[in-house]
Amino acid sequence: MPRFNRPVRYFAWIVAAALGLFLALHVVNALRLDAAGLNRSARALIERAEAVSSRAIPEYQDLTLARLPPNPNNGKFYRFDDNLHAAKISGKPPDSALEPGNEFQFRLEFDGAGGPKLISADGRSHMNQAGGLLVVTHHLGDYLSTEEPLDIPLAQVADFVMRARADKGNRFKIAWAAKGREAKLGEQEFSLDLIADGEFHTYVVDARNAFAYGVGDDESISRLAIAPSNADGARVEIDYIRVVSRQWKYQLEQAGTSHETVDSELRPVVHMIPGQALEYSIEIPEKSPELSFGAAALFDAPALRLAVSVSTDKGSTTVFEAANANARQWQDQRIDLGRWAGQAVRIAFSVQGSGSNVAFWSNPIVRSAVERRLNVILILEDALRADHLSTHGYRRETSPWRTKFMGEGGAVFLNAHSQAEKTRPSVPALMTSLYPTATGVLNFSDTLSDRYLTLAEILRAQGYVTAAFLQNGNAGTYAGLHQGMSSLLDPQTVGGATEKVFGERLLEWIDENSDRNFFAYVHALDPHGEYDPPAPFDRWYREEPAESMVGKEALPRSESLDPAWAKTPSAEARRRLYDGEILHNDGVMAQFVEELRTRNLLDDTVLVFVADHGEWLGELGRWEHGPPGLRPVIHVPLMIFYPKRFPEPKRIDESVQLIDVMPTILELASVDRSELLMLGDSLVGLIDGGDPERWSERITVSEEAMLMTREDTCACGSLFYGEWQLHGSSWGWPGRITLPFVKTAVYRFRKDGVRPVASFLPDLYVRQLRQKTLASLASANLATWRKLTEGEQRDVYKMDPETLERLRGLGYVN
Repeated sequence: MPRFNRPVRYFAWIVAAALGLFLALHVVNALRLDAAGLNRSARALIERAEAVSSRAIPEYQDLTLARLPPNPNNGKFYRFDDNLHAAKISGKPPDSALEPGNEFQFRLEFDGAGGPKLISADGRSHMNQAGGLLVVTHHLGDYLSTEEPLDIPLAQVADFVMRARADKGNRFKIAWAAKGREAKLGEQEFSLDLIADGEFHTYVVDARNAFAYGVGDDESISRLAIAPSNADGARVEIDYIRVVSRQWKYQLEQAGTSHETVDSELRPVVHMIPGQALEYSIEIPEKSPELSFGAAALFDAPALRLAVSVSTDKGSTTVFEAANANARQWQDQRIDLGRWAGQAVRIAFSVQGSGSNVAFWSNPIVRSAVERRLNVILILEDALRADHLSTHGYRRETSPWRTKFMGEGGAVFLNAHSQAEKTRPSVPALMTSLYPTATGVLNFSDTLSDRYLTLAEILRAQGYVTAAFLQNGNAGTYAGLHQGMSSLLDPQTVGGATEKVFGERLLEWIDENSDRNFFAYVHALDPHGEYDPPAPFDRWYREEPAESMVGKEALPRSESLDPAWAKTPSAEARRRLYDGEILHNDGVMAQFVEELRTRNLLDDTVLVFVADHGEWLGELGRWEHGPPGLRPVIHVPLMIFYPKRFPEPKRIDESVQLIDVMPTILELASVDRSELLMLGDSLVGLIDGGDPERWSERITVSEEAMLMTREDTCACGSLFYGEWQLHGSSWGWPGRITLPFVKTAVYRFRKDGVRPVASFLPDLYVRQLRQKTLASLASANLATWRKLTEGEQRDVYKMDPETLERLRGLGYVN
């Protein structure tokens, strides 16, 4: 054979050997992963998401709640706010005292009549007025801002309304800033879906709740801005922008349901203007019947006279009367209806007084005594990573009370994962048992549509009284998570220290409702940055000079992580302070649980301890929380304590996810789950030890929601199967590398931390499987979101005849 052929043969042998090794690597990896089982589980996951999508309809919430069978834990009840359609409205309201022209707290019209104007922030967007419209050729990155300072009292606003049409784009943004903080314009914003079909649409947003993010109830909005499209060169024609007066809206609606804040406490209400009565025909329960409600007014003056009467064929009895309804506090009432037990009656709520004021009836309900005691308290610690709990084996004794407490009974899940790395997408997933791509809440500008069913809504509809005590607004009204809460106290009310959220207001609420079955969601902000534990919980930091913890390189100071007094930031210093906050929380929760024990509530209460996400503490040079979604930022604690059901302590190693919490609570609360759209599984069977093969082969998922949009989900996130985490992210890759297929790594998540298993790096099969599974899952989930919301985000009204008429009646539509 000619000598010159030898290099060719050698090269062929090398190629053949490399190809053989490459194929052998795939075979070995497939065996290690149990590729056949992983494929089966991936198909099952996608089929389940598609089944949920196939059942999703806009009427899901109302139809499902109507079909839920009565809860065996609670007696009979009747919620008046849920049955406003059944009320008979009588009386003639007086003429409104609202001056004509005061319908709006702010308005922009473009008919050339002068008044406030919009300007382009950087001058790149072209604007002109024509035919009563503002015509904008929008440039991406620019926004339109009010030219002059505004003075819009937040307490007096109801809705933000914009009527516009666009030729392209799918989202627009609204931003605002409080008086005195105008430079922070853009720090608070939300996005809405833009219907770019060339037709006019009216977009309506609950401005009071939306603008509360960054503006106090006693403050004013000084600047407004909009980015009218997210498409460069879009032509947008704006008919008007208006901020509707809260008073005027109530005057026009006369009677309806809404949410109102009095004494810093948000409640669902029936609102009424004077001169009216709402009469309901109901049957009073036989077992210890009681009527309860809270009363308040929009203003302290002019005075309103409120009354409640109970009528039968034999006559009428006034059971409540007040002439001092005010805007400063809820006047809570509990009225014994025992004399009418078992009878058919008419209950009327009436309001008299000046037409310029509005009355609120919060949480009006007739109920009977509970049948079986079962309370639920869901405790969430923000940014708490599980591997820094001594309960989970951490070297510092950060959670001694929880270790002892969970040793008395219940389940500690050692490998629970959040569905996102930020509060805003994570908590809606927790509260709906749906992945972020199914809730549509991916970023800070997104809110949960009120067409979803939250855990609180379901429990309230089943007779539970519900409340949220929050130190992070991204778990409340900003995210649309006030839905179903009989009471919600936000960060401004609760205060900043952990003792505050577990303090007087929470204990008072529990005492007031201790004879009812209740659900309380308690969201503590610590150990979220900044890391600043009170003494003596800073001892791990204080016991060593700060300079000695610096190591090779000092860290730049971070206002969001380092307390003002810590002059020498370092990785070790931050970790010690973070651990001190965990220990501090542990002690506060110990005191709270002891309060439950002294009230004889502990044995009848399901306690769930979770976190919304973890925290980067220097791994990969990362701090705070955000992508990539590896263990430090998505491995969270999950502990369930309920001695009546789980008397023996258990430590469970299988991978579980936060969306499993809701179905678990519902099963323990005896709620029928057959009609609910959920992608999580009840963990009761896992705790009981049933069907171990199913749990070991189940795939769990975490999505990198903050890297996604509803148009491009990027298949970013992780699949957990067996001992493996298949992770892919667009974070940290050069922008020119756009194929998510290449951005995949595999980890033994229980022991490898953030070090990928090298043998999987060239594995094409694993990359294809992870990419295909997450892409298919996101596609099915987004179909669920579109079908539930009809492709629109919360408070954007489709122009169906009924909605059109309502908007026209409120003056929103010309």
